[in-house]
Amino acid sequence: MGKNILTSILHRRSAFDSTFWQTIGITPFESLQPEDAFRELINQLDSLLGAAAYYLYLPTSSDAEMILEYMDLRFHSNIELQKELSSQLETIELLQTPESRIPMDAHYRNVGYANEWAGSFLNVPLVEGDDRFRGCILAGPLTGTGLGSALSHSLQAFSRGAAGVVQRVKEHALLVERASAAATRAEVTQKILGSALEVNRFVSLLLELALTATRTEAGFVAIARDNTLTVRASKNLPKEFLATLNLSPHNGLFEWSNDADDILIAQDFEFMTKHGVKSILAVPLVEHHRLQGVFALINFSKRTTFDNASLSILKNFSDQIRLVLNNSHVFEEFTDRYLSTLKALSESYDVRSSYGTGHSRRVADCALAIGRDLQLETDDLSQLETAALIHDVGMCGVVEAQTGFRADYHHPTIGSSLVEVLPIAPAITLAIATHHEWVDGWGYPNGVSGDAIPLLGKILALAEHYDETQSGALQASLKNQTTFFQDLKTRRGVQFDPAVVDALLRVISNVSPPHQ
Repeated sequence: MGKNILTSILHRRSAFDSTFWQTIGITPFESLQPEDAFRELINQLDSLLGAAAYYLYLPTSSDAEMILEYMDLRFHSNIELQKELSSQLETIELLQTPESRIPMDAHYRNVGYANEWAGSFLNVPLVEGDDRFRGCILAGPLTGTGLGSALSHSLQAFSRGAAGVVQRVKEHALLVERASAAATRAEVTQKILGSALEVNRFVSLLLELALTATRTEAGFVAIARDNTLTVRASKNLPKEFLATLNLSPHNGLFEWSNDADDILIAQDFEFMTKHGVKSILAVPLVEHHRLQGVFALINFSKRTTFDNASLSILKNFSDQIRLVLNNSHVFEEFTDRYLSTLKALSESYDVRSSYGTGHSRRVADCALAIGRDLQLETDDLSQLETAALIHDVGMCGVVEAQTGFRADYHHPTIGSSLVEVLPIAPAITLAIATHHEWVDGWGYPNGVSGDAIPLLGKILALAEHYDETQSGALQASLKNQTTFFQDLKTRRGVQFDPAVVDALLRVISNVSPPHQ
């Protein structure tokens, strides 16, 4: 099987020579994704060769080998090529599974035929004018006894032009990756500071960031529990994939050994074929030669090989997960103790305030009742309770120095600053910071309004107001339910969110029917 390209080069060459340099000159390769830029180069070469498959290999940093950067299988959409390959099932399979790495042999620096994994290929080196070797493209399967002057001339032109394009695309991609890595590190730092170091949520965050940073379709993170790897976070993976995924170190998806501390090699090709996996990159989470987990990125539609930048990002995130696994109990203990201290401070302030002992607990109970009526999730209710129990802790920071309006005005900001440094859910911090904001924008300290106030902050605001009417400063003026309901109707949509007000009214009605 094969195709002698000398028989068709004459009528192809004129079209190629007239369009190649024009395409190189007008195409904004740097603004394209690398995959799209490489595809355009292959389109130009294909107009000359008409091969079944093309593989772009670029040198690694060590210059000892080249890595597959891009592959383009043309026989899927070319009826003529499909007919030619129809009886060569083994060749088709080989074309679909190229070598991911090839040695940096001298013959790849020269135009010529080379025997590769799927037969004879035409090697097209990418060499810039100063003889700097940028990689090569293998096109095939093709056979021929020689190149001829016409083909050699056209391939030399392609070599120079394509080498410059590849170099510019890689340099631009490197700049983008560095900027993305810097932004990702900043985002990780910001989100980790405001996120609870509960392992499942933490690894979900890093998985999301890894998929975005590497432009990967799907992935998962598995953590060892009782000597068994269990998926703790996944994204865009079919249910059947997760249900049948085998991560056993002995006969699972990946080959594992005590020396595997870099990347994991896939070994269950039947599983990957069944689920349509086109490419996969996985790194182990290892501590003292003990497998603690697996971080994997998966593409179902892209055939592009993962690059070194993707591997670097994955390793970095895996190291963070490993550290969290080893130290999560320390963070949890610190956070619990710190929150207990804040709750104690809040309780001490309640005793000295006009609300009286137990104010924070009563606000929390009321807020939870409203939250349950609004059908909040369990995690949201837990965050609401924590925020309510320490919502006035900021008063402890100003009550000794200031009294009256100024002390009250600043306490939401001071209170939220006391907890924003903790690895807890941001919703807790935001609820404390906004529990004196009004939905019409006339609240304090920042005058935010409407949807800019988080739901937990809106619930907390009404729950505190309700306790004021029952045991605080407003008790005398709103001493019966009829007066309270009239007052609440006036404040509905002005100070308090209408849906939250309606929820409190339902709660009160279920406990004690209002007087008409």
